[in-house]
Amino acid sequence: MQLPVNAVVVISAAALVLAVAAAFFSGQIYTGLNAIEAEQLYSKACSVLRTDCDADLDFVSADGYSLTEICLAKGIAYSADCAQSCGCPATYSYPLATEKDRTTVSSSIFENIGVVTPE
Repeated sequence: MQLPVNAVVVISAAALVLAVAAAFFSGQIYTGLNAIEAEQLYSKACSVLRTDCDADLDFVSADGYSLTEICLAKGIAYSADCAQSCGCPATYSYPLATEKDRTTVSSSIFENIGVVTPE
């Protein structure tokens, strides 16, 4: 017994739709949206920093998140690396957070983007 080609196509399409729906509800696709949103925040904060490269990273912000929090969420652990990644010269370097501070960097935007421990 063979299935007609149309039936195979319809069954395959239905299986694909179900797989995408399952991935969406399990968070597979939502994680990507978090990463995109975090990149947009990073871009906004870097634009602000580039207007005054000597600004304190804790006082440069985008949508309520400091550039320090955003860089930690992206896995950037030191101030110099954060400033350089935004296109500013690094005049000094310090760890962006202590172990205790890093545990406070949490929001729906950053929860799926790991935070790196300063070395």
